[in-house]
Amino acid sequence: KKCYSFLVELIEKYPFIKGIDLDIEETVNLSNVTKLIRDINMDFGDNFIITMAPVANSLVYDYPGMGNFCYKDLLEKPEGKMIHWFNGQFYFQFTEKYFESCVHNGYKPSSIVFGMISSDFINNFENALQEIKKVKGKFNDFGGVYIWEYCNSPPNNKKPYLWSEEIG
Repeated sequence: KKCYSFLVELIEKYPFIKGIDLDIEETVNLSNVTKLIRDINMDFGDNFIITMAPVANSLVYDYPGMGNFCYKDLLEKPEGKMIHWFNGQFYFQFTEKYFESCVHNGYKPSSIVFGMISSDFINNFENALQEIKKVKGKFNDFGGVYIWEYCNSPPNNKKPYLWSEEIG
């Protein structure tokens, strides 16, 4: 409760905060996750964005993620409808086929943001662009792309803004 009150205070102090990404990387009970989502939604409303950051295997195979709960189980709860999208950690698995496997497992393309890690593509950024083009070609409504470790972004880690230009 104390930590949650700090979170509420922070969000209220900075009205430019329009959402939160719940990247749960320690074992928690699913009931605690649903309570947190429900409380955030109740305190900040339906327009406050709630996202989550599962590893790709959790979306492909319904494996418990780092939080030790299944995201598919979460989606079947009322609180699952309060999640706006998933920032999928496709680190080391950044392929169109892996993205497609998530869709075949029941996730909407529009609810999945295709996350890459910068170290995967330091010397082969063109491969990343090709995978994004394949996903975009198959799923025009996919959720977009993000990169972990933007400061080291390919194609030139001295000029990370080039990543944004290329992705755009």
